[in-house]
Amino acid sequence: MRLVLFLVLCLIWQVYAEPSSKRKRPRKKYRSISAYIYPYFDLSLGGMTTNTSYKKKSEYNWYFDKEKDEMIYDKDLYYDIASFEGKGFDVDFKGGLVVFREFLPVTLAAFLNLAVFQVDGSEKYKYYSRDKEERHRDEARSYTQALLGVMVYPVKSDNSLFHGLFVSTAFGMSVKDNKYHADGVAYSDEENIVKIELGNVWSMSEHYYMGLVGKIVLGFCDNDDIDYKDDVFLNSKSLGLALKVVRK
Repeated sequence: MRLVLFLVLCLIWQVYAEPSSKRKRPRKKYRSISAYIYPYFDLSLGGMTTNTSYKKKSEYNWYFDKEKDEMIYDKDLYYDIASFEGKGFDVDFKGGLVVFREFLPVTLAAFLNLAVFQVDGSEKYKYYSRDKEERHRDEARSYTQALLGVMVYPVKSDNSLFHGLFVSTAFGMSVKDNKYHADGVAYSDEENIVKIELGNVWSMSEHYYMGLVGKIVLGFCDNDDIDYKDDVFLNSKSLGLALKVVRK
């Protein structure tokens, strides 16, 4: 009987020992490279309106009044005062990488943003702030932008109503080419810009989405003249609405 009991215990141990050892040593799970980085692209086409303003603070604050035929002191005297309003179209491309997409609670993409913005409008100009006469002229402007930014899709669940909601911010340089229609004069300058986008896209297929995006672009003067930097720190504001196609 002791021999039989010993054999039965050995059999029971053999049956349960092997699965138990397997449970203690699970197979190592290997993740693909796409769990860490994944390509991201989007293209948007739309319209944009822009407003700009420039002025310099007078160093001496004296103004010659032609009507009174005398010099007048004005502590708030400015010169080279120009403003512009225009409308046009915007073409915007972003290419980058979604990072740690299987680990983060949101979809996060770092991108390079290249954009072209073309507008037609009218410029107002007067030399001194106390001048009564103001010059108007038609002007065309072309902006070429190169930016670095981050895009966030806060909702990852495919079943959520807000799955395609996104927000992005980007910083970089914009080169502006100006051309006056009447005399054909052209010149270029630069500004640092911040671009903020908010919108929503809807799924068209497994990887492609389409939707709308609203844009705000703020331009900050990039000029060596300290007067420009002190007097008009924020010198341009642009608003836009565009159709966006996304691959992610």
